[in-house]
Amino acid sequence: MKIIGKRLGILIVMLLFLGMLAGCGKGNAGSAEGTHESDIEALERILEEQAARGGAIPSDWNDAEHYTWDENGRLTEINWGYERTLKGKLSLKGLTALTYLNCEGNELTGLDISKNTELTMVCCSSNELSSLDVSRNLALTHLLCDYNALTRLDVSKNEALIRLDCSGNELTALNVDQNLELVIFWCSGNKLTSLDVSKNLKLQDLSCNFNELSSIDVSMNTELTSLYCYENKLTELDVSKNLALESLYCSGNALTSLDVSVNIALVGLDCKENNLTNLDLSQNTALRILDCGDNELGSLDVGGNTALTHLLCGRAGLTALDVSNNTELITLDCAENTLTVLDVSSNTVLSNLNCSGNKLTRLDVGKNKELTELCCYGNMLTSLDVSANTALRDLNCNTNKLTNLIMGENTELTSLSCSHNELTGLDVSGCTELNMVDIICDKEKVTITSISSQ
Repeated sequence: MKIIGKRLGILIVMLLFLGMLAGCGKGNAGSAEGTHESDIEALERILEEQAARGGAIPSDWNDAEHYTWDENGRLTEINWGYERTLKGKLSLKGLTALTYLNCEGNELTGLDISKNTELTMVCCSSNELSSLDVSRNLALTHLLCDYNALTRLDVSKNEALIRLDCSGNELTALNVDQNLELVIFWCSGNKLTSLDVSKNLKLQDLSCNFNELSSIDVSMNTELTSLYCYENKLTELDVSKNLALESLYCSGNALTSLDVSVNIALVGLDCKENNLTNLDLSQNTALRILDCGDNELGSLDVGGNTALTHLLCGRAGLTALDVSNNTELITLDCAENTLTVLDVSSNTVLSNLNCSGNKLTRLDVGKNKELTELCCYGNMLTSLDVSANTALRDLNCNTNKLTNLIMGENTELTSLSCSHNELTGLDVSGCTELNMVDIICDKEKVTITSISSQ
């Protein structure tokens, strides 16, 4: 009986609730004792202000895609992300129960959230904000204000922050000493000349690329799993304390050495465009992605990196490259080295091969049945057989010494470049998707046999 009485009481409350809905006029999700009226008033004020600026907000307060109301009828979440209709300044005063705000991807020049002290999540990315005051939002755990025009950001009062993304602004300084709970911190694409993360011991993901940093100390960040610090002015980088590191992207700096011997959890390493002369990867057996191009390595041993799926080592000063143990390779780019031999017979799942600009006199791709893109221009090949590569879509073998180019049932091929060779004939009759306009060759010297000419 108690259960029945309780259910009856709930039913009566629900009927009263629905009756209040009908009297709102806006069709909003009402609340007990009318405590939501101030939220409705605030929304109506915002609606009017935006209309005066040529903007708009969704006006159906009962639209669950944009508005979330709690059991007391208070507005707790707003999702105006990528509406492209918010313009000028936006004040959310009056919405005192708000915990979540997404207004990214609009045309806001100002955002006042000083009265919204319950906010835990704010996403105002991709607007036109030149300033943002979060000094009163002490409950904030997630702040995403990337891709605005911020020149200053004070998060010293936001001690609960777990995630901060302020990338793509114009910040010249940023202090995160008080943000001890930070786990994810992205500040890429600013004008930072220094960055201190020594107090952020819980940090797991740090992205500070495209700044003007000459140094970065991550020795205290022992929980770090991802470090993106590419396109800075770093001359040295010590990751010897970062044993949990899985992704390290430090390309486009001025590093002369890089020791990753203790980073055995590394899965992705991008250290291209530095001044490295040596790279020891013998301990990094979990490595799947490696980009070490545009260095002066001279040699590269990846024999122990059997998990590699993507290897990019172009313009690395290599005279030899052994990939016979790398049977999982999907992408291999070893362009513009001085290789005279390249054996890819063990790389049977290879899909993309770029070995252009070397000194190869022979290239056997007969075992590479999965190959979709082959770029081998600028070598010294006299013959090339791609008849077994039926998945091939793009072939560029320009500027070799080819007298023989053997095509087959390359039914996926849509682009063929074979100019500046010594070909006199070319049979592409099996290339059913290849149009004559998609063939680049010395047509005045080469007789082309195609389906249309048969």
